[in-house]
Amino acid sequence: MKILIIFASFLIVAAITTAHALDSDCSTGPVDLKVDSYTLSPNPFCIGKKACATVTGKLKAPVTQGAKLKFEGKFAGQVVYSKTLDLCILLAQQGYPCPVPTTLTSLTLCMPIEGNVIADTPVELEIVTINGNGNTIFCRSATVTAKHC
Repeated sequence: MKILIIFASFLIVAAITTAHALDSDCSTGPVDLKVDSYTLSPNPFCIGKKACATVTGKLKAPVTQGAKLKFEGKFAGQVVYSKTLDLCILLAQQGYPCPVPTTLTSLTLCMPIEGNVIADTPVELEIVTINGNGNTIFCRSATVTAKHC
């Protein structure tokens, strides 16, 4: 069953991104969400303003309590941004408490873009979402750049 999910993880990515898509699957094994497509908006992202993201795909397992969002940004091989968040708290704030069922068809999450990131500098970003059962929900990576708009 197809689902439309807007994960807060992509919103936090907005803290260090612009118009660049999360263009690479960095999963090393099975995933609970096969990503078919995604959009990030606005385009480009602006530090200090709100951003939203849409991910489409097939959710193979419910998103359960204990799910995490992990972000790591690197510049010249050095970590310049790292954050781990409780995915279920973020989803609940938008009206979708865990467990999020595999039958979910729409979920909208938007968050402000954090201001404590490097602007105008390409950063290698990896976003990993881990389900409460320990499975990877999805992993995406890209080179991204934040902007002051």
